[in-house]
Parts: sequence; structure tokens; C-alpha cells
Amino acid sequence: MKLDETDLNIIALLKENGRIQNNDIASRLSISEGTVRNRIKKLIDNDFLSIRGLVNPEKPGYEEIKKVDMETGIYKKIVLDQGKIVGAIVLGETKSIAPLMKLIDQRNDVSVYKDAILEDNFDFRKVLSLKRT
Repeated sequence: MKLDETDLNIIALLKENGRIQNNDIASRLSISEGTVRNRIKKLIDNDFLSIRGLVNPEKPGYEEIKKVDMETGIYKKIVLDQGKIVGAIVLGETKSIAPLMKLIDQRNDVSVYKDAILEDNFDFRKVLSLKRT
């Protein structure tokens, strides 16, 4: 599946506000709500989009790390609390979703890896093998 301009615009609006309603997206993009619903379903089914709850990244003490690749449509963001991942958003690729979810569950300190953890070639086994702190 290749992302077109409509898909990228829907993703951009969801990045801006993950709680935006389909009819608001439709209105802003001048397309029908059904088109938005079908596009979001297609993006999820083809592993370009995953919608999850996220902590408030603006809480004092939280640190955000982002990686955006406009050419490929990939957006990644993690939120750290004292070196531990407490939230993540990944759009446009799926291979890092499962490891990031495990890291959220395991509460491992990833401080030493924070500058590399969102890179495409990052080996999550290094962090997943750490003991909980």
C-alpha cells in the first residue's frame, strides 16, 4: 500500500490531535466522513497506523523524543519518565510497536539508549534483556 496525500493529511491531523473526530477530519479535508473512516481502517489494517492511549506528555518531568521522516511518512514519538518509556506514538511502520509496548510494560530504564531507540536499525533486544529498575 502506498500512502497518498489524503492518507498523509489524515495522519497529520491525528498526530496533531489523536482524539479528533472523523467528521472533523472530513470537514477539514473536504471529504466525506465515510472516506475518513475507511481510510483510517485501511491504514490500521495495513499497519501504517496504530491508535493507542498516551500519557500527558506535558507533565513536568516528562521527556519527549521524536523522529519524523516526511519522505516515508513515518512518525515516532516516545515519552520518558525518569528514563522509562511511559507512552509512544508510531505512525507509518509497525516493527517497533511491539518492542515499545513491551518496554512500556517492563518499565526498563532506557536512558542510555534514548538517542538511538527510534532509529530504524535499533536492536531492541539490548533493552528488552535488561532487568526492571
